[in-house]
Amino acid sequence: LLDRFLIALDQPEIRIAPATRFSLPQQAKKKIKDQGRIATLCNWLNDVEIAAEVQDLVLLDRLSEIPGIDGGESVLFAALCEAQHPTRLITGDRRALKTLLAHKQQLQDVFDRLKGSVYTLESALLLLIEQFGFAEIDETMSARAVEDKVIDMAFGANRNSEHARQCLSSSTREVLPLLANADLVLPAE
Repeated sequence: LLDRFLIALDQPEIRIAPATRFSLPQQAKKKIKDQGRIATLCNWLNDVEIAAEVQDLVLLDRLSEIPGIDGGESVLFAALCEAQHPTRLITGDRRALKTLLAHKQQLQDVFDRLKGSVYTLESALLLLIEQFGFAEIDETMSARAVEDKVIDMAFGANRNSEHARQCLSSSTREVLPLLANADLVLPAE
C-alpha cells in the first residue's frame, strides 16, 4: 500500500530520519513474517533521501524535555518545523502526538507547524479508502502480514466501508487537530 499512499499524497519527495533506515526494518521484522516484504521495505528505505540534520538544537532540547516524546519523534517534529516547503509527517507514535497535544501551550510553535500535517496508519488508510475505494484496500489489508488490532477490526470478512471508516476514525480522533485530511475522520456516533 505504500506506493498507493505516496500516489494519494501527491508528494514526490520523501525524506526519512537517519535512524529510520535501521529502526524500521527492526520493527518490521517483529511484525512482518514475509521476508520478501521486509526486503522490499529495506530496498525502498535505501532509495529514499535522508532528511537534513536539524539545526535548531534549542527546539530539540525543548522537545526532549517532554516525557512521552522520544528522541526519534523529537527529531521528526523539529525537522518538520524547519522544513521550507509543505511537509507531511507519517508516524506510528500516537503517544508522542497525544503528548504534543497535552503540551500544546508549552510547544505552541511545534503544534502550529504540525497542525494538519500528520498521518497515522489509520488516517493514511482513511485516505486510501477515499482515493482507491474500500474493496481494493480491504483486499490488501485482509491479506497483510502484519498483526494490528484496529486493522483486524476494520478489515476482513463481513466488513464494509462504513464499518472500516468508523474503526479507523475512532482510533484517530484523539489526535485530530494534527491530522492531515482530518475531514476524512468520521464524527463519533
